[in-house]
Amino acid sequence: MEALNKKTILSARDVEIQFSLRGDKLTAIRGCSLDLYEGETLAIVGESGSGKSVFTKSFLGMLDQNGSITGGSIMYEGNDLAKYTTEKEWRTIRGKKISMVMQDPMTSLNPVFRIGAQLDEVIALHDGEGKTPEDMMQLALAGFTPNVLDERTVQYQCDCSAERTKEMLLSLGRAELERMRDEDPNCEVVCHFCHSKYQYDLNALLAEYDAQAAQAAEAEHPIQ
Repeated sequence: MEALNKKTILSARDVEIQFSLRGDKLTAIRGCSLDLYEGETLAIVGESGSGKSVFTKSFLGMLDQNGSITGGSIMYEGNDLAKYTTEKEWRTIRGKKISMVMQDPMTSLNPVFRIGAQLDEVIALHDGEGKTPEDMMQLALAGFTPNVLDERTVQYQCDCSAERTKEMLLSLGRAELERMRDEDPNCEVVCHFCHSKYQYDLNALLAEYDAQAAQAAEAEHPIQ
């Protein structure tokens, strides 16, 4: 009841998100809703690959190019963000009113460019004054005199792996794996960060999925 007395900052209702995949449509998010209230910290908890990041990226127009919001609404300050279609519209929100702090800088920064240059680009997009990263640090730490304790060479190492990619595929569920298998029993997944390629036999993955499901069912209802 306490939430009823608070201002609603963002309200998502029955959001559906689809991705175009090899000429077909994959529904990654179906019927997701939430309300975020003023002064509240809201945690979205779920298994890896369950769609947490996809759902929240839809609040900022940060879906991959083959993804789109195909249903529901995302209301923010009287505007339905689900109807935003242009980068110009998203820039009125992204970085100015709603921001995202990525969990892993290794996969959030481009290893080809220096970090300072990437920060410059972001600041130039959102700040007409064109402040440098050093300027922004001085503003953030106004009144303090920080000392540089260490400097390191930027290194990039993607943490993708064949095992993690396989778990992602298994999380799609049996119906989606069957649909993919019927289209092509051999599946190749390419990491869009480091471009590593992983090959999978979807028939083998379906067998592993069934084995895991049987094991989970047995653990939940052990035979007496």
